[in-house]
Amino acid sequence: MAQTLSTELGDALAQPSWTESIDRVHHLVGRQLTRLDSAAQIKRTDYFNHSFIPDFVLSWADNRVSERHVFLRTDQSSSGLSGDLELLGSASPILLGLTTFVDGEGTDPLKNIDESDDGSLIADPDALDQLSTERTSTFSSLLPNALVRGGRGLLTSDLSAQLTDQTDLLLRGSTDVDADVVSSSIDAIRKNLSGPQFREVARLGQVLWEAAGGDQSAYPSAELGQSLTPAALEHLLVNGPPEDLVFWRKVGSTLSISGLTSLSATEMPALGSAIAANLDRIVARCVSVRPVEPSLDVLPMWNRRGKVIELRGSEFAAEFAGSKDDLEELAPARSGIAKTVFDSRLGERSVSRLGIRTSGLSVTIESSGDEQSADLRESERLEELADDVSIVHDATVILAGRNLDLNFETTTGSAVTSSTFAMDALVSGALPMLWDFGEDDRAVLQNLVESFESLLDESRADESLFDVDQ
Repeated sequence: MAQTLSTELGDALAQPSWTESIDRVHHLVGRQLTRLDSAAQIKRTDYFNHSFIPDFVLSWADNRVSERHVFLRTDQSSSGLSGDLELLGSASPILLGLTTFVDGEGTDPLKNIDESDDGSLIADPDALDQLSTERTSTFSSLLPNALVRGGRGLLTSDLSAQLTDQTDLLLRGSTDVDADVVSSSIDAIRKNLSGPQFREVARLGQVLWEAAGGDQSAYPSAELGQSLTPAALEHLLVNGPPEDLVFWRKVGSTLSISGLTSLSATEMPALGSAIAANLDRIVARCVSVRPVEPSLDVLPMWNRRGKVIELRGSEFAAEFAGSKDDLEELAPARSGIAKTVFDSRLGERSVSRLGIRTSGLSVTIESSGDEQSADLRESERLEELADDVSIVHDATVILAGRNLDLNFETTTGSAVTSSTFAMDALVSGALPMLWDFGEDDRAVLQNLVESFESLLDESRADESLFDVDQ
């Protein structure tokens, strides 16, 4: 049977070498903090039980949460903690006693009635053990994350268990659209979370409420905002349904490349479904495609690379970005494509500019008519210049009613001026013009597009969540 944190800390403090004892205590506490919030960056200061220098400094890469200090305490009496809070409380630290609270210890010297009160969190090892107990609920990391980042008040093992149960009830009640259960749970957890962290927890409940068909105005927490916050989105991508396209269609109307690539989590199992369900809502200005080594993974695969969203097939990788400068890697330079190949890939689309090499000459032909209606394929000048051996190195085509510049030497496409394209248009229109896909990858793209179109047909009558007009 695994030892409790309290027992392990007791063994560590009993070491004959004080230096080894402190190292062991810091290791155990640092490990426990990582279990509670894996996204936290934990810096050890090499001080121990110091009056005003913390043992640990916690920070988060996304900068949504302020730095938080953790002080380990051997004196966890009410008078000792009161003195600590008088000195340190304005910075909302975590004060962690190294042994389990006993009667008469750990009396909460804080009011913690509303978020204007002191935001300090006082806890003992048993409270942290209770929070890290393995649970089967979908969003089991939600409460531990929130308490590490903005927990407040006196946290015992019993209270940790109660808060965990109430958080589970909040999310279950939200999914069941049960206002009474949600309201009761919100009241129960509000006292022990700072305002921002309480709103993030309650906001995730609202996301589930609306995804289940609940009316936004009926959700029992009127102070919440109307958009899916980065923290709530990250929790959903990490812990939400990884294959439920209908769910992600309902919650994903505000998804963006910049929003997805700025999240700090390294593993997000639901990312692929979130993107695939909202291809018409996520917009990009640029796309590139390049060859990769054949893959045996389940395809297609959606990933994040720097500031781009990447789509991988069996032998290609396509990157979608808000700016050409964000593209991490361009395909190797090529000579372009044959005019006959260009014509077959173009299909019924119009072309307003064409750069070709023919008979030893490099020529650019542009339409002089209205750019939205002119089609160079009807140009007599093009017929005079082009032949079966002509090479097209770049072109401007009309895609979804807007101009898209295609460069067949670098296999990239870019929106003209400040316009953007929905990713479904780039997947179904730009990629097949830029790249000669093999049979397997053509099937990958076809299945992706067909699944998305089927999803649209199923959900077209449903009102999407988080629309701007709501």
